[in-house]
Amino acid sequence: YFSILLGAYALHEGLWALLSGGDPLAVWDGIEYTVFYAVPYGCLFGLGLRWPGMSRTAAFVWAAAGLSVATLILAAMGTWPNTTLAAVHKYPPHLAYFWYGLGMSHLVYGLGQRLPRLPERIEKIITWISASSLWIYLWHIPGLQVARKIVSHVHFGEWSFLVMWTLTAAFAMTVTLLQQGVVQELVQRAREE
Repeated sequence: YFSILLGAYALHEGLWALLSGGDPLAVWDGIEYTVFYAVPYGCLFGLGLRWPGMSRTAAFVWAAAGLSVATLILAAMGTWPNTTLAAVHKYPPHLAYFWYGLGMSHLVYGLGQRLPRLPERIEKIITWISASSLWIYLWHIPGLQVARKIVSHVHFGEWSFLVMWTLTAAFAMTVTLLQQGVVQELVQRAREE
């Protein structure tokens, strides 16, 4: 299973290098927005499917491997510790981001296995955020633009990043909640007709 995932990702990186020559703008858009996004995210998703049967130790091993390889790749790219220089490799995700995501997700999974059961209200919030993550992600894009405008016009000093992050998250979650309410209302009305 892991060999298939690793092979698919290696093929992805090879195809990317062959078609783009290292220049992300040179790749045909249809390929870029399907293969070059679907393969790395699909591999991470496939690995996540194995989590229910994964031991806590195995999760920490994957976490250590992922974070170590990501650090080595960033260092080899000459961007460590200034990781902002690696941003050009973020979309679609390349090796450094892939391994970072692999490491962090397994770290969170491994730590989460040891947590005591959360209160029901908190569990409901986490479940809603998890179930709504795609829409929260999509709505964070305009939310970030709004937050940047606010932060650029109001001086928050050293709190600017925190204010921008809070405004973006609040915007994305609020709009997602409103959207879900509108959609549920429309579906309910359609069923009644």
